[in-house]
Amino acid sequence: MSFPILHSQSDPNIAVFGANPENFNFNTLVTSLNQIADYAVGMVLGVAAIVLIIIAYMFITSQGNQQQLETAKKGLLGLIVGVVVVLGSYIIIKVIQSTLT
Repeated sequence: MSFPILHSQSDPNIAVFGANPENFNFNTLVTSLNQIADYAVGMVLGVAAIVLIIIAYMFITSQGNQQQLETAKKGLLGLIVGVVVVLGSYIIIKVIQSTLT
């Protein structure tokens, strides 16, 4: 099984799903991983925004129902922890990338 090599428009030596074998070096690997991390963080934050809307709806519609209110509180806590973990990981990746390049 092989994946097609999709090259970046800004630099043909940088591949999105792999590296051009003729021009492969450490910087192309780091840049490709950086692109994947950027995409992943964007997707996670997009999903987090949708989940936040659902949790807000749960808070609004609970109207005294303690079980639904507790579920919404746990969901909000989980959302906050998840976003903090993802953003913390992203910051660590950026620090390591800036150190290596």
